[in-house]
Amino acid sequence: MLVIRELLTGPKRFSDLMGGLPGVGANALSGRLKALESDGLVAKRRLPPPAASTVYDLTERGRALDPVVTELIRWGVDLLGQPAATDRFHPRWMVTTMRALVDRDLTIGMRRSYRLQVDADVFTIRLNDGELEVFQGEGGRADLALSTDSDTVLAVGAGDLSPQEAIQQGRIAVDSGDVEEALAFVGMIRLPAAAAA
Repeated sequence: MLVIRELLTGPKRFSDLMGGLPGVGANALSGRLKALESDGLVAKRRLPPPAASTVYDLTERGRALDPVVTELIRWGVDLLGQPAATDRFHPRWMVTTMRALVDRDLTIGMRRSYRLQVDADVFTIRLNDGELEVFQGEGGRADLALSTDSDTVLAVGAGDLSPQEAIQQGRIAVDSGDVEEALAFVGMIRLPAAAAA
């Protein structure tokens, strides 16, 4: 399921998958990819020049696991403890996490675009009357632009730091838009630590 989670954000080279799956050895990953290919969930293909590299991508059957991964994220997010010093966090994991945790009911009637930068990674979140699109990369004009770092994301997610405190301390910068909308945006993401709020 971790390989599927990685591929839900788009095609990946073998080295990209290795980087996104800390602790998985090359032989184990190779074996899992072969099994997923054999089961018709993953396909290997060659990108055209100038990239000209081999990538792994989900088949239609593999993409059908998206709701399963989403429900696993929702089910397990409140079981996460405090991150250990040895834990790793990749901002790109936020794509599937945000898709899973945004409260769609709160987005009904909204048409907004957000830009979120975490460390060097940029994400675009678009709301369109209950529909949600989240992807890594630039997505044009944003109604609200925020920038932060991985440590702040983890601190807010764990409940050690409120979004208000993070903004007041400058750990979340509101690059464009206003603070009220920034707080409303974070409030749409149903983190266990923020459930009472």
